[in-house]
Amino acid sequence: MKKQSGFTLIEVVVTIIILAILAVIALPKFINLKDEAQLSALTRMRGAVLEAMTTANSKLIVRGLQDDPRVCDAASASKDCEDRDTGIPGCDESFCLFEYGYPAADGVTIAHLVSGIAINNSEPENDDFAAFYSVKHGTMVITFSDNVVVEMSGGQVSGHHLKKDRCYITYEAARNPHEKPTLSEPINCGP
Repeated sequence: MKKQSGFTLIEVVVTIIILAILAVIALPKFINLKDEAQLSALTRMRGAVLEAMTTANSKLIVRGLQDDPRVCDAASASKDCEDRDTGIPGCDESFCLFEYGYPAADGVTIAHLVSGIAINNSEPENDDFAAFYSVKHGTMVITFSDNVVVEMSGGQVSGHHLKKDRCYITYEAARNPHEKPTLSEPINCGP
């Protein structure tokens, strides 16, 4: 009689049970990887915005513009501000608005100062992040591009809001010469 080779039913069942236990233990770890990656990316973006704030403030101090309530650079005279040469890279031929020596809570300004933030908020998916004024939050919000809903009216962008109220930072501009802007830690993001 030939000897048959293979696994017994008990061996197969035990193997399946062991794999199921490992899956139950490991699956939550893999799910948290996306949340941890988003938190890490948003934390790095917050650092880049802080660096841009500091750099802009230093350049405006050198030019004596740190106490001016509204300073704009280049082609931005329509924004009710004093048109001045700030010497800030990215703002020399583009609209940038500064209030009391810091970037205003303006998505276009922040996008010119920090790479990776969408300048054209009607197409935020072209960059990793988007910055826009949020009526709900009462300030500018910076979040992942895929977390933005662009509201259209008559073929024009009429506003933005978050798809999900998670994974974003807020930026509130300085309100007087003795105040710095407020940049939140990442909100509702991470494991």
